[in-house]
Amino acid sequence: MVIETWKKSGIATKFPTYRNSAPVTVHSWQKGKRQDVEAEGLWRIKDGIYDFTEFIDKHPGGTFWIRETKGTDITEAFEAHHLTTAPEKMIAKYKVRDAYQRIYTLTLHEDGFYKTLKERVREKLKTIDKRPKRKSDVSDDL
Repeated sequence: MVIETWKKSGIATKFPTYRNSAPVTVHSWQKGKRQDVEAEGLWRIKDGIYDFTEFIDKHPGGTFWIRETKGTDITEAFEAHHLTTAPEKMIAKYKVRDAYQRIYTLTLHEDGFYKTLKERVREKLKTIDKRPKRKSDVSDDL
């Protein structure tokens, strides 16, 4: 049943390895993900393979997540957690090579919905006052 539902979803071109075997654990999910994405023990973002080994201890979000996702496709997480364009520019120096086509059919085209939304949010955030709230200048004289 799970596989049939998945086929109709169109999310990926291949059913994730170990996803339908009991018990499904974080470790079995990661093992299957590592096997499916062919990241060769490195990290995949979009159509590139990256070696973040030297960056692990410098990652502003801490080391845990980077270490745990080694060997997997982190595209969606990378996009969701990095609103500015700085991280995308920074990772270029860690790129090892181009990757094969992703098994996931979710797209992140520059002119697509997600990237357009992200750009609009980025622009809107520039207009928001980031200073601490000021106490009211108005006081009641009782």
